[in-house]
Amino acid sequence: MNFLKIRNFKTKLIFRKILPVTKKDEIIIEKSTEYLDVPDVPKRVYEFNPKMKLILIVINPVKRAISYFTHRLYRPTGSDISGYDPDKYDSASQRFEQILFDKNGTFSTSRSYFIRGMYVVHYKKWLKYFPKDQILILNGENFVKNPYEEIKKVEVFLNLKQFFLKENFIFNKSKGFYCLKNNLNESKVECLQKDKGRTHIFVRNEVKAKLNTFFKPYDNELFELIQQKPFW
Repeated sequence: MNFLKIRNFKTKLIFRKILPVTKKDEIIIEKSTEYLDVPDVPKRVYEFNPKMKLILIVINPVKRAISYFTHRLYRPTGSDISGYDPDKYDSASQRFEQILFDKNGTFSTSRSYFIRGMYVVHYKKWLKYFPKDQILILNGENFVKNPYEEIKKVEVFLNLKQFFLKENFIFNKSKGFYCLKNNLNESKVECLQKDKGRTHIFVRNEVKAKLNTFFKPYDNELFELIQQKPFW
């Protein structure tokens, strides 16, 4: 049986030979939300191990931008939302629009809310070092609704024997997503941390439409490049 060791290091520490020692039947998964768009990371990962397998989970970039802002809203420090009450969604949505648009009404595309959602731009940078068959792109939308389907893809991609079953995934109504029942201890159900599943801020339909229009060319290019039907 294969076992996974999962670690999460800061980007500035990535692959400085600090990963844990593994046995022959173990695989390390190193995870972070920051590696995708940091310019020098693909080269550094390749230099560390050119046979590295990479997994990218993507969701609708409009939803990602709103989710990221909501996440920052609950952080005590954050230049984008400093001084805003998390419960006052009207003021928060106004602040979100202020961040997105320049004074002349055009998008401020230098913001991370845009940059990180331009998946294909970053994906092509990784392709300069890694072939497509070493990069698995997962549907984040489906991961929430049908995690078992996406996990199966991971097991195949990593050449793992099937471990997870449909019954391992238990839907949590209060959180709105699935939790995981431990195979080795069936009485134990593990869920994501408390800050996952919180209500997103209100965003006007007009703003969502503009965001969709902005991201659509990037989305189309990505799915054409990976030869898959659009995830959203």
